[in-house]
Amino acid sequence: MMAGLFDVYSTCVGFIADHVAVLTAAFTLILFARIAMGVFPSGLRQVFGRGEIPFGVTVRIVLLCWRSRAVQRTFFEFALVKSQGKKMEAREWRELYGDFATFLADEEYGKRGEITIRNCTHLTGVDFVAAVERYFGFLMGSKASEFYSIGRLDDYWHTRIHVAEAYITPSVLLAGLMSKFDSDWEVFIEQYRAALSEHEKSDLSTSELYGLFSWLLWGPSREISWQSGWDGLCQLAYGDENNSLPVFASARNGTLEVLRENFMSSKAQGMFGGAFTASIRLVPKMEFVRQTRFSMDIRNAYFIDKISSDKSLSFIPELETVEPVEVRIAERYYSTAYLWVVFERDNADAKFHPEQAVAFFEHANLADASVCNFLKCRLAEKVLAHFRAMSEHPATAARKYRMVCGMNATLEDFCKEKLASAAKEDSPFAAWLREHVSLVACHEASAVFKSLDDFFQEASSPVAFLDVDPADRLACAELALFYVGAYSDAFPNEDERESLPNLIRYLKASRRSGKWDFRILLAKDRDGLVTGGVVFDYFSDTNSIVIEFLCVDKGFRNRHVGTALWLQTLKVADTLALKHGRRKAEHVFCEVDSPAIRQDNDLGHLAFWRNNWFGKVNLEYVQPSLGDGQKPVHGLWLLGLSRSASSRDTMAKPIVEKTIWNYLHYSMGIVSPEKDESFKAMQAQLSGRDRVSLSRF
Repeated sequence: MMAGLFDVYSTCVGFIADHVAVLTAAFTLILFARIAMGVFPSGLRQVFGRGEIPFGVTVRIVLLCWRSRAVQRTFFEFALVKSQGKKMEAREWRELYGDFATFLADEEYGKRGEITIRNCTHLTGVDFVAAVERYFGFLMGSKASEFYSIGRLDDYWHTRIHVAEAYITPSVLLAGLMSKFDSDWEVFIEQYRAALSEHEKSDLSTSELYGLFSWLLWGPSREISWQSGWDGLCQLAYGDENNSLPVFASARNGTLEVLRENFMSSKAQGMFGGAFTASIRLVPKMEFVRQTRFSMDIRNAYFIDKISSDKSLSFIPELETVEPVEVRIAERYYSTAYLWVVFERDNADAKFHPEQAVAFFEHANLADASVCNFLKCRLAEKVLAHFRAMSEHPATAARKYRMVCGMNATLEDFCKEKLASAAKEDSPFAAWLREHVSLVACHEASAVFKSLDDFFQEASSPVAFLDVDPADRLACAELALFYVGAYSDAFPNEDERESLPNLIRYLKASRRSGKWDFRILLAKDRDGLVTGGVVFDYFSDTNSIVIEFLCVDKGFRNRHVGTALWLQTLKVADTLALKHGRRKAEHVFCEVDSPAIRQDNDLGHLAFWRNNWFGKVNLEYVQPSLGDGQKPVHGLWLLGLSRSASSRDTMAKPIVEKTIWNYLHYSMGIVSPEKDESFKAMQAQLSGRDRVSLSRF
């Protein structure tokens, strides 16, 4: 009897054990499937690499984070910051898991949700930048975006990063040539030699050029205008400006006013910027630029675009909170940068020539007032000593120089005061200064840096430009090939297409006009093949240009040919403006197809102009007939760009109206545009307005 009961008992135990094993296996399989297929686990693989996190640690992470999507987001960001995006051993992942579990249990986490780091160097490494780019790429996917409810710009980074030591300046670091030519130093050296060969062969010329190239090599920073109209563009650094990140302060959380007050106080002491503890949130760079760039001051357009094109950045930190450090900054902080000013040879054409410029600089600790004040004086002494040597050297005594710009207005004014004071003395050198050194700046800082970019870009760029001269038969032949190729492909509608004889006729006619300049620029590759072109008009009375078209051969798109043509257009237009006593071409207009008439649904042209700061002129634009048998063209948009600081979103009505009149009169050969029905309709729309708005598209 007992034996029978024991057999039954054994059978039951075996049965239960077998089922427990089956259930355990099933549970393990289900858990494995959840780990393998869930949004969070797939994100771990995408962000940190497939197989990088040991399976056992992955299971523990998933179980710990499964209670909340907010906790999952927090783990991503905690792991990114603590690992700095670097690959880790299994032991390091187990330690990170333990640190995260402790972090979650900390009451301070629940109150503040902050990940603390000592300084910004945790965020500047290439591994971290690449890992954050993968993280944002994961969140932008449709599944993750819906799962984590990504709806606003500030949703991309869930936590806040508390930076214990942050030195913040209202400036932008202009990446040095050392980083740009890291893999191709030959271009940099050959450019130096080429520029040197254009100088007179004197020791002073050599030292000037060496100073300029040395200054550019490491990369200066430029302080933006922050006293008024500031949009929060800053630099967060630790130790040196090359250990820095561009950051933005927002008006909505009060950080702008805190920073402005601190900067004013620091500047009064002779320092630049201030020391803070700060909380930041990371946002995807291109998404941030896309959503915010048009609300920023146009004076900072160059610097914002530099950040946008910086491939070493995948994100922009936004300042959430800032608190000034309540200790003597010089005792605790060390944040170095160049104090600098630049002069140029005073050329008759009034253009800025990088190879004719000279830079003076001192490497200073921005956080130490005594060091900054001492080196400001050294900088001014260096400028005076150089010009004294110039005045005494027979080969250079006849040269004339003028001030260009400096690190900021404070340094510019300081050096001007020292030079003006020296020029008042009763000495031969003072007389030389009065005659040979002008303190009136002729260029905006952004234009200067743009010229420096172009100077080096042209040396390494595969794109060359042909400015078509109607008297040059070979150039006209190149134009004809471009016309029957890329141009005709871009304008299949004959009503929109200007005839080739008319284009050449306009080139000839504009040479005889003092108010109108018609230009055709062709882009050519290194083999001499025409890859694209642009046609534009410059009108001196409104200091405006109208881009009639810009197109690139289909086989050469997505190779930056269009951007190169656009930049060359501005360069040529500014040269034309200088001939008429203007510093630059102030207004730019462009005719483009609207989405309504693009049957192929290819709207890449709109993205191109939008990314270059254009807005849609609030006007129903109609292109009049281009000739006999052609019809007016409806459905076009007229885009506009004001390159001034005060009128990015609007243009003065007389500028718009007169430029359209000029365009019809000179470029389309309409003798009296005011009698044309298309122009009269546009004129009626402008009636009663003082300014015309530019809307985003």
